[in-house]
Amino acid sequence: MFIAATRKGDWKLYLATTEDLLPYFHAHDQYNYGRWGPLYVADMLELQTTDPELWKFFEEENFIITKHEIPFTGIDPDHAIEQEHRKIKAKGGFVELTGNETALAKYAIIAPSLARIVQEFKEYAGIQGRQPCTLHHETVGEKSTQMIKYAADVVDVITKQGNPFMQSDMFNLVTYAVTPAEVAKNIEDRDNLGREALEKFVSSIDMIEHTTGFWDSQKKNNITFFKDVGPVTKAKMKGQLVTVKQERRLLSQLLVVAKSRPEFEVKDAIGEYEFSNTPPSNFHPDGSKIMLSGKSQRVRVIMDLPLPDNGQQPTSEDSTGSTKEILIIDAMCIVNMVTKSPNEKFRASDFATKFLDIIINLSSPYDEVRIVFDQYLLGSLKETTRDKRTKKSTSIHYHVNNSTEIRNVKSFLAHIKTKAELTEYLADKILCHYKDSTKKVVVMHHTSIMANCDLPDFISMPKMLDDRHTLEEGDQLVILNAFDVNL
Repeated sequence: MFIAATRKGDWKLYLATTEDLLPYFHAHDQYNYGRWGPLYVADMLELQTTDPELWKFFEEENFIITKHEIPFTGIDPDHAIEQEHRKIKAKGGFVELTGNETALAKYAIIAPSLARIVQEFKEYAGIQGRQPCTLHHETVGEKSTQMIKYAADVVDVITKQGNPFMQSDMFNLVTYAVTPAEVAKNIEDRDNLGREALEKFVSSIDMIEHTTGFWDSQKKNNITFFKDVGPVTKAKMKGQLVTVKQERRLLSQLLVVAKSRPEFEVKDAIGEYEFSNTPPSNFHPDGSKIMLSGKSQRVRVIMDLPLPDNGQQPTSEDSTGSTKEILIIDAMCIVNMVTKSPNEKFRASDFATKFLDIIINLSSPYDEVRIVFDQYLLGSLKETTRDKRTKKSTSIHYHVNNSTEIRNVKSFLAHIKTKAELTEYLADKILCHYKDSTKKVVVMHHTSIMANCDLPDFISMPKMLDDRHTLEEGDQLVILNAFDVNL
């Protein structure tokens, strides 16, 4: 409405919308506008009694600049001044001129004169910079074509991903990042919060004398909005730099102490321990080796190991007495095995493709595959462990669909709700891939047990035939399926 008031020269609407913007300035800590905005609106409204003639002059659309008679093309005076400045700006602008007063003075005098001469020549020769038109520039030509294209793109996205306004939570339409509840409340109450901050500021100053409190420093309101969510990466990077500096300081202390101990040879100590084939950092104080802690790291090592001489693939007998080979996969291990290159444009569909490729390669020699996902429950004991892992970072919840962009896999998987949606998304992808396959596939995610054929055909435990389970950990589900296979 503010732009519309400016474009069509509606003075009263212009003041009303400017006044409506004042809470916005204070909510977002825009100090310059927040300080001078109330004073400007008050002075302009006061013109009705102090200078009715000037008020009437502004009401006649004389507070804006219009260069032609096409409607809805008015601009603010400062905007018009910038357009005039553009005429006298040469390539490179004021580069190397601001430090030379003589050159700057010549430029300030010559450039406007040259611009005026060029304009007079164009008028004399009948040269027009643009073809005359009676329609607004955004309703003709490329602008209107782009508007139609953008509208078609919006319809296409809603058709593919569903109407985003049918969901109750607030999220980014581009990244699908879900706004935290407290931030969503701030966004919903932004006008009220800004109005309270505005009233507090106005009540602390004297709008008549402009003395009391007007020039005092304003404290930030620090209201958290969506753009303030998740500034963890920068803090984490700074934390890494601080760690390096601390290590440098510790090394300096070590060198100082070493000087007071002639018997201690720093060169030999560093060469013997730090640069040895078996660095001490890989071992516990008792000499035992520090083992890999991540499941995805262990999976890679185990998969590279050969079977023992008498080793056989796990098998089971079906109702006909013939043997069948069965593979049970902890899907979250596979999720952690999916990698992304630094500059790769990576979406959830690409993640699912790489995930499926690993599943397909692993399951190719088997007759039956059982894939289990962890169940992510709020308020569970496992949630406390997850909170400890991510206590130094702010996790962001993302809605998962084909178009969800994944910039960093680790940060993408940090939020429990994102992982819960990802398990459902990947489970659907697995079942869609094996829909018409002769290979029997069971997928267990959340509390659901789904398969590409009837469950009684290959599940023995009666409680598993209800299409539901109550186990949270994928490790427990692996044991459950292993027990079911051997029944």
